[in-house]
Amino acid sequence: MYMEDTVKRYPSGYPEILAETLSLLKSDGMYLIDDMLPQENWPEGHAEKADDLIQYLETRDDFLVTKISWSTGIILCTKWV
Repeated sequence: MYMEDTVKRYPSGYPEILAETLSLLKSDGMYLIDDMLPQENWPEGHAEKADDLIQYLETRDDFLVTKISWSTGIILCTKWV
């Protein structure tokens, strides 16, 4: 499992190494992202980057993406290939 807290670690956006990070996960590996619902502390433009990330993850054939509207928003991606 890999857990990403993008607001704290990447305040200006998501890491450009996302594809590499996801490729390192083994089958049944999980990628967990928190703080995915709009937050007051997000810098300008961050909401668009979050939307882009969700769209990117949903287009991947090798991951099952589960969006959970709990607390600040969680996305759980499970690699199934």
